[in-house]
Amino acid sequence: MSSSDALGQQLEARDPDVRLMLQVRDDVQGAFEVLVERYQDRLVGILVHLVDSVEEAEDLTQEAFLRIYRARKGYRPRAKFSTWLYTIANNLALNHLRAKGRQRPSAKRN
Repeated sequence: MSSSDALGQQLEARDPDVRLMLQVRDDVQGAFEVLVERYQDRLVGILVHLVDSVEEAEDLTQEAFLRIYRARKGYRPRAKFSTWLYTIANNLALNHLRAKGRQRPSAKRN
């Protein structure tokens, strides 16, 4: 057994969300919906603080869950599920703010 397999088993034992994400990976019906319900409100709240807009935070939350769903088949637990989710969301928010910052100067020139 490799060290990453051992780590995955330890995380799975300690973090019920890792077990749930493994079910999402294995296409267990309803597992993804449970993850979304569990984290959606918290994620929107965090993203509102980062992007200062409820509407943008909701869009970024949807994008984060979409990315998780698309990546599900390659999921291998290397950290708590919430760490992975919040990293994805934070990167989306930073990219969004960068893009928004680049748009502002051009909008002011028009």
